[in-house]
Amino acid sequence: MSTTPFTLRQTGTSLSVTILARVARFQQRYARLSTAISTALQRTPLTLRSILLLFFCGYLLLGPVPYSSDIVAAALAYGLLTLLGIIAAATLLEALYVKRRLTLELHPPEEISVSGRGTRCLMALSRVTLIPGTVLTCRPAFMHPEIAAPTIKLFKGTQPGQRIAIDITPPHRGNWDIHGVHCTVGDLTGFIKVSWRVALDTSLIVTPPAQPDSLLPLVSSTQRAGDLVTDVVHRLGDPFDIKPYHPSDGVKKIVWKAFAKSGELLSRHAEASMTPEGFVALFVLAGPEDDDVCGKALAYVHSLSELKLDLLLGCEGQSGRDPGHTVESCRELLIDATWDAETSTTRSVCNDLQALFDACTRTGVAVNLRKIIVFCSGSRLASSTGLELIQALSQWMEERSIEPVFFLTQPRIAPESGRPLWSRLAGKVLYESSAEEATPPTADRYQRFLSTCLSKQWEVYI
Repeated sequence: MSTTPFTLRQTGTSLSVTILARVARFQQRYARLSTAISTALQRTPLTLRSILLLFFCGYLLLGPVPYSSDIVAAALAYGLLTLLGIIAAATLLEALYVKRRLTLELHPPEEISVSGRGTRCLMALSRVTLIPGTVLTCRPAFMHPEIAAPTIKLFKGTQPGQRIAIDITPPHRGNWDIHGVHCTVGDLTGFIKVSWRVALDTSLIVTPPAQPDSLLPLVSSTQRAGDLVTDVVHRLGDPFDIKPYHPSDGVKKIVWKAFAKSGELLSRHAEASMTPEGFVALFVLAGPEDDDVCGKALAYVHSLSELKLDLLLGCEGQSGRDPGHTVESCRELLIDATWDAETSTTRSVCNDLQALFDACTRTGVAVNLRKIIVFCSGSRLASSTGLELIQALSQWMEERSIEPVFFLTQPRIAPESGRPLWSRLAGKVLYESSAEEATPPTADRYQRFLSTCLSKQWEVYI
């Protein structure tokens, strides 16, 4: 008897899962059907409004007109069909004219744009004339649909050399390729439209926003005895060393207190100058949305460059590109690797880290490479996939006796969900586009990562 409530609860849960799975399959079929219908409508000059008008006219001609001899219905049907035919002919002729005469050029800003901030592009159009009642719309077509491109509507044609400003706000860094401009000529009633694409080959380069000067400590990636190199030729330190007196030292350098106690002439001379190690290896784990991580890394690289220190920077999505060694080359690498980082896997990231190690080998410092600085988002570490990735990278470095040093940004951690099972499943079906639901970041995984770093004595800076 004690197992009855559990059995009933388990049966109810499995039944709800089955129902929600069927609802999800129905939703996927409906999405495929709507996509097919929209694709078919895009290929034909008829719009949904004109198709409904044709159905209505067909109903009048096949129903009331032959069976009831309705003169009003016949006049209405033939009048609507005539009007639709005139609008279609005028719009198709106008579209043919505009398609043949229109030329477009899109000019991105000369300076590099910053993600999250509005940037202005200029669209140059040739002279075209529009007949009354038609409209020309133009919209830039980006290779990646994450960016929202505004639509330009022209009702009176264009003047020769006319330039139209387009304000675009890129959501994150990257090389946003513009492969064309979608053009459409339609009537103001919305019955007929003709669309085509004008091919272009340009791009909008977007850099991550600048971060304040880095306050992170300087961590050297190589080590020697004492992590210092003594300069025995030029002794430029403070005059605290003592040596036997030589007449060339002069009287001012004699240590008279030592002479009074021991009777031996000693003189002061400068200490040996020390030169710190000057090579830093960095690896940036940053997806397309992690512009704050890239900004912190670039600020740190700028600090290293001001100190005249050598560096090599690799990143997620590097995919065969050369590591950066200056501020500009690091910025270009982080921008170019954006879209490869979007589809990266654990194996590909390990290959990127191997490419950084090989680059250090070519510089001759891989034998002494002891530390690699890893920039990463705290929110990514709080997710299951991000934690697995970090564990794989840490194991890769441990096998090569390399100690990781983590520079993390502040995490945006979501609390554990306290909703019941049926509510979470319903939310997944209603609000998620796929059956797989992304695991939300939790504080437990983030704390687990910090505990691992503490047990292995890895340095972590937040």
